[in-house]
Amino acid sequence: MRLTIPPGKHDFEIAWRLDTGLAPFFRTPEVDLGLPSVNHRVGWDLTGSKRWIGWVAGPSQGPVIEWGMLVMILAILSWRLGKSRLAPLLAYQWFLLCLCLLAVSDLPTVGIVGCLLGLGWRIRRALSPNHYNAGQIAAGVGLGLCLVAWFTDFTSLRFMRPPTNVSGSPRAFDALVWSQDRVAGILPRPWMVSLPAWAYHATLLVLGLWLATQAPHLARFVWTSFKYQGLWKHPPVSLP
Repeated sequence: MRLTIPPGKHDFEIAWRLDTGLAPFFRTPEVDLGLPSVNHRVGWDLTGSKRWIGWVAGPSQGPVIEWGMLVMILAILSWRLGKSRLAPLLAYQWFLLCLCLLAVSDLPTVGIVGCLLGLGWRIRRALSPNHYNAGQIAAGVGLGLCLVAWFTDFTSLRFMRPPTNVSGSPRAFDALVWSQDRVAGILPRPWMVSLPAWAYHATLLVLGLWLATQAPHLARFVWTSFKYQGLWKHPPVSLP
């Protein structure tokens, strides 16, 4: 395609359609301008696509995936929690539990994990009646509030939309945009690995079924730890 550009400022818009849609691996087509150019922005508008983004890459100035760092942090924490033996969960069980809970809500997940660790720590300590009773109140109220908040977010079904987990600049809403100052001729070609929404829903279903199998085991641990030294300790009575 050749354009005759007279002197002055002009705007040109060139549009075309591709035969292929958003495949699991998608890359922007090769566009050669035939001469050096500056100030380019290239990317995709994913509004309404309902894709589960696994990874994106492109020029240095653009969005990045957050979930990779999150999974790495979860793996390290799960390994440490499994070694601590504060709860009857192995490292992979901690990892799956955190994934299940984090898929719905963030802060309640931190509270629930903290309560499990606190209960496991407390049964290994000999506490005074006042400290023990304070722990009973904190554990009961804290775990109750976190579970209520988590189930509230669960019933809202906001988690059913595949998360983007993408950050970086420039990015607006469902648009993933990269920028590059200077281009020799061929425009940058960012690429993306993504899956349809049903793959995300299937993953949630598998995680949910696993959580359902673990729920009785966790509930038994919570109740046993909660009443390990009695539901309430009365201070010793001093005889005259």
